[in-house]
Amino acid sequence: MRRALYRLALPIFNGFRLIARPRTRSVACVITHRDEVLLVRHTYRDQERWTLPGGLRQSKESAEDAAGREMEEELGRRLTGWRAVRASRSRSRTGLHVTTCMHAELDSRRVDPDAGELARTAWFPLNALPNAISADAAEMLALLNSSGQRPPKAAARV
Repeated sequence: MRRALYRLALPIFNGFRLIARPRTRSVACVITHRDEVLLVRHTYRDQERWTLPGGLRQSKESAEDAAGREMEEELGRRLTGWRAVRASRSRSRTGLHVTTCMHAELDSRRVDPDAGELARTAWFPLNALPNAISADAAEMLALLNSSGQRPPKAAARV
């Protein structure tokens, strides 16, 4: 039922963005465990490609708070200890969009995906990513790999 609602809401949201052209902000969350990264397939958009979990930021919400909230909603874990990797801006016919890529390292691979939002989740070695990966996710992961920096382990509240 919730999957159907997400699929219905996305075209409505996109239509609103065409008319109002709001400034939107989101987070893309790179979640790693050792040398693996968690990728997802959402139920409401491109289900053929793996991407990073994440979502829209609420009004006045920091990127770190948004990443924690989104991961609790999508993966059943409230994470802290996020590190900002990069913020990117894009302008399209629907307005200005700012995405902040956040990174957290987990001490275990345990997640509890929300079936309403996520069609699939899987852990992939950072050096063997799937071919069917979104361009945005591939760019963020390449940036993280080139930096060579690993944040401290995230604290999780279940």
